[in-house]
Amino acid sequence: MKKLFFAVVSLVFVLGCSNDFELTDAWKDIPVVYGFLNQKDTAHYVRVEKAFLDPVTSALTIAKIADSLYYKDATVFLERGSDNKRFQLERVDGALEGYPRDTGIFAQNPNILYKIKQSTINLKPGETCKVIIERGENLPEVTGQTVILGALEISTPKQSITGVHFKTGDQFSMTWIAPTEAQIFDLSATIRIREEVIGSTEVRNRTLNWSIARNVKRNPGSTSDFVSKSVPGSSFFKFLADNLTPDPTVNRYITSTGIDFRVDGAGAEVNEYNDVLNANSGISGAELIPVYTNMSEGFGLFPSRGFIIEKGYGPNQVTRDSLIGGQYTRNLGFK
Repeated sequence: MKKLFFAVVSLVFVLGCSNDFELTDAWKDIPVVYGFLNQKDTAHYVRVEKAFLDPVTSALTIAKIADSLYYKDATVFLERGSDNKRFQLERVDGALEGYPRDTGIFAQNPNILYKIKQSTINLKPGETCKVIIERGENLPEVTGQTVILGALEISTPKQSITGVHFKTGDQFSMTWIAPTEAQIFDLSATIRIREEVIGSTEVRNRTLNWSIARNVKRNPGSTSDFVSKSVPGSSFFKFLADNLTPDPTVNRYITSTGIDFRVDGAGAEVNEYNDVLNANSGISGAELIPVYTNMSEGFGLFPSRGFIIEKGYGPNQVTRDSLIGGQYTRNLGFK
């Protein structure tokens, strides 16, 4: 799904979209919470920060001060719905966990996160999970809740010795099975391309990541576990044409196991977040954009997500013929 940077979201709230905004205001404590739970993850992380409204100092200045981003004495819990048992999360530096913060207007180091291992909490599909933040200083708890998504399964395309069918003028369809709690999906594929240098034994391997479709929603009111999406078959060839350049020194191949398909799904919270964002974008949108949150106070998003990857697909003969002689890829050296 989209990367959502909720400290940025909170800053948008502070600034709004007006031309006469102020970068300072009466001081307020505004919690900002972000965490995607996935039952398949080996560990779960929650980000807890503060938004900035200060009577003297600009928010753009405060954003560079790490001590101003984080609560000094916050305690974060996850409460498991099956037995209402609370588990305290460990405060860690995300950079040391392999998750450095993206560059931007916010201080990068340290990158404070709260962590718990899946082996400790053992979240299960279909149960609720609540995040609880105790900020200290006699402030009320901040809470949010989600339902843990179950497994996803790709139904079509099916693994087949004949391969996957892409053809200009036809539709390429994906169908997958997802629990009804999953409301919004991204479809993607990893395409591995073998490049053999003509006249030598040199081989180069390239990997391209194709975003097939984003923000695919279930049909409203659907109770079926099956969800599907179709895109033009030509989009496969157009993607390759946009990401490869003609090179007369190489022969290119997509092998019979060179394509992996992936479906990412998320719960109703992400669906509602996107609805709010889309409803207030464009020239007819609201001047001050509402920010969706499923937290009891402040801002943030605490949903569940899941994904499935099916590996080892390849193009069928029709697809190979189009790769070699089709209008979009005929000059790319496919064999």
